[in-house]
Amino acid sequence: MNGEEVEIAKLRAGDRVEAASYDTGGRTITRTGVLLAKPRRVVVQVWGRRVTKWRLHIDAPGSEIARANAVALWPHQRVRRLDAPTDSDQNA
Repeated sequence: MNGEEVEIAKLRAGDRVEAASYDTGGRTITRTGVLLAKPRRVVVQVWGRRVTKWRLHIDAPGSEIARANAVALWPHQRVRRLDAPTDSDQNA
């Protein structure tokens, strides 16, 4: 898949994206799909400290916003905005 890395603040609901982060166990996770809502800044707790991060909800088109499709990213992180799928992508 092609695309370009962009600042999170430049994303809009409906963009196709790929975002890499870590789960609570420290394992790398990558979410790929449609951004279900515009990114928003949230305060979360990391290792006992309250910090500000971006929260993104990424899933299949038409999915409901839920904790299961949320990912929190640091303010300096970037995500990949993907190109629209081609017919060959959909038939693969």
